Amino acid sequence: MDKNTKILKNFILELNLLGYSENTIKTYRLTVEDMLKRVNKDPKDIDEIKIKEYLIYLKKDRNNSNKTMAMKTNAIKTFLKTLKNPAADDIRLPKVEKTLPTVLSIEEVKRLLECAGNTRDHLTLRVLYSTGVRVSELVKLRINDIQDQRIHIRSGKGSKDRIIYIDPKTEIMIKTYIEQNRPKTHIFENKENKPLTPRTIQRIVEKYRNKAGIDKEVTPHILRHSFATHLLQNKADIVVIKELLGHSSLTTTQIYTNISNEFREKSYNSAHPLAKEETKENTKF
Repeated sequence: MDKNTKILKNFILELNLLGYSENTIKTYRLTVEDMLKRVNKDPKDIDEIKIKEYLIYLKKDRNNSNKTMAMKTNAIKTFLKTLKNPAADDIRLPKVEKTLPTVLSIEEVKRLLECAGNTRDHLTLRVLYSTGVRVSELVKLRINDIQDQRIHIRSGKGSKDRIIYIDPKTEIMIKTYIEQNRPKTHIFENKENKPLTPRTIQRIVEKYRNKAGIDKEVTPHILRHSFATHLLQNKADIVVIKELLGHSSLTTTQIYTNISNEFREKSYNSAHPLAKEETKENTKF
């Protein structure tokens, strides 16, 4: 094992101990591996100039977006920090424009659920929307994690446990599904009694998006956005939504207030009689 491989392995162990998600760890590893190959220096000797040259290469030659640049810069900063190399301390993250996430209307969610005739697929979609769980949390759900309209999310993002809630009908559907299909450990398993993968869940969502004829992008995470937005539109407390989603900061949850404001504006413009009137210049009072 060469020196860089050993350093990289230790970095991945650190990320696991800090509770980073599998996807983030993979992204950070690939970014750091690529940087080390291009810079071709001992990681402890990498200086600020080399980092900036590499980031310019990513921006100009690979045409990375600001969002991707911010993620890769953060990966490098985190990596060098574990080596106590201060070279990246003064490198700023690129400014990333905040865009509102896509959200389904309640009618679109209903169409999606109605199209899922397969029991497992229907229940998968229903649990995603009724609880707002991340797809990584859904595939880890065990049979004994659900009790009395509560779901125990174990080792969610940041390795945090939390309790969320589920409506009575969905809980009954889950229990019926378990009785009929007898999964071994996890609620959603394949024929070999292994948990479904996040990719399988994504394919299920995409399949019924097409069947429902929904023009928007629909992913498990968009169902999570829809869960939070619909709760907020129905006057749920934003702090409660934060806890249900497992956000570490209220700032992350507050993006849904912007979506709700946009929803209210559209509702006003489509419903109020005066908002429908044509606008002409020099309108007389």
